[in-house]
Amino acid sequence: MTAVSMTASLTQVGRNVLLIDANFSNSSLYTIFDISNNKGLTDYLSCDMPPAGIVLATDVERLHVIHGGSIETNTADLLAGDNMVELLSYCEQNFDYALIDGPAAFDLADATILAGVAEATLLVVSTDGRSRGGLEAGLKRLRGSRVEIIGSVLTMPS
Repeated sequence: MTAVSMTASLTQVGRNVLLIDANFSNSSLYTIFDISNNKGLTDYLSCDMPPAGIVLATDVERLHVIHGGSIETNTADLLAGDNMVELLSYCEQNFDYALIDGPAAFDLADATILAGVAEATLLVVSTDGRSRGGLEAGLKRLRGSRVEIIGSVLTMPS
């Protein structure tokens, strides 16, 4: 929800924004925006298709999304491939901002890979207090990968 709120704020000030759902274990953009769940990020990364083929318009003016996709496979391998770099290049040319909603930094290698290909990383931390050790481990992993962490957002569980 933090990524959705951020994109909504950016569109309200006139920016053209793309929100990419790369949180494959908890993919939810297709339900939030009531869009089709076929041909998403994993489909693009594993097949030969143009990036524009997975970008979907929403009811929010200037907000587009790419949902997680329908192919379940080793996502770390897909995210580390050339297609992800190509997608981000497409985003840079066609949108003012592209935000990637990724998994928890302490859960999967996916988070570190995504942070490595992104220009900057914003860490979202929940106040639920479940895993201080996990947060510390995630930060250590991200810093070890030399990613640029530009800040954090503290959220309260719903």
